[in-house]
Amino acid sequence: MGDAPKAYTRPLTWPFVIEVLQTRLGMWVGRPTYERAIALVIGFDMAQPESINQRMQSRVSQRRNTGSISWPSALLEEAIGDEPRTSRDLGPLTPEQDARAIDLLARELRAVLREADVEPT
Repeated sequence: MGDAPKAYTRPLTWPFVIEVLQTRLGMWVGRPTYERAIALVIGFDMAQPESINQRMQSRVSQRRNTGSISWPSALLEEAIGDEPRTSRDLGPLTPEQDARAIDLLARELRAVLREADVEPT
């Protein structure tokens, strides 16, 4: 008999997570929605040795001049503007709103990572 197959595992990186957000989100979270993209980002961030959560909050709060609004909600407002919504939650959104919000999320993650010099993207 031959040797058992070897499993190679590489740690996931922020650039990989951003790529997933932009190209394969549905493979990871089912429906590719902004709400699920945020859950993926927050979950991944919680597993990292250094969180980017506070950096995201500071960056978005300063730019949007928002105090206590969470960065996911502030980014959503920026992405869809004053378009009508049925809820104050991160969903449900139209597919177009989801796409714009996910695109903005990926851009903001890249910017925060560049500022923090966490990983080059």
